[in-house]
Amino acid sequence: NQLPPDAWQHLLRVTEDCVGCGICQRVCPSGSIRGENGRAVHTPGRCQTCLACIHACPRRAIQLTVPDGWAAALAL
Repeated sequence: NQLPPDAWQHLLRVTEDCVGCGICQRVCPSGSIRGENGRAVHTPGRCQTCLACIHACPRRAIQLTVPDGWAAALAL
């Protein structure tokens, strides 16, 4: 099993704890987070995986995650 070349861009997940405060959107240097329906939405593509959004979120609503099916490729 191999991971896609852009695998690192898919490691962020916005949880239900998000209240849509917009802090993550303001600290994201690549503009990969936008507000939608009162919540943050992470859009892979330009994400630098700098983790600024994770560190800035007062609700800890953005988390690092390993998508389903990738565990075998990562040998976890």
